[in-house]
Amino acid sequence: MNYEYDSVNDRSTIEYHSESDLPVMMTIQELAKFLRVSRNTAYSFVNTGVIPSVKIGRQTRIYREDVIRFVQRSQA
Repeated sequence: MNYEYDSVNDRSTIEYHSESDLPVMMTIQELAKFLRVSRNTAYSFVNTGVIPSVKIGRQTRIYREDVIRFVQRSQA
């Protein structure tokens, strides 16, 4: 799979050639940009448990494997 992702911290475009090229943990903003949805939609996916997440302090993080599973389920 080829994924194109505009990094939140870096304005350059990063191309992902496989799922393993994705960051191990993503922020909500990174998730939203990767899925090409709004930040509110990304929060909705996480808050309803559609995409599992973990809290690290006050920050929400999403594991790469959970994002990959979500995309695969969505394509089925």
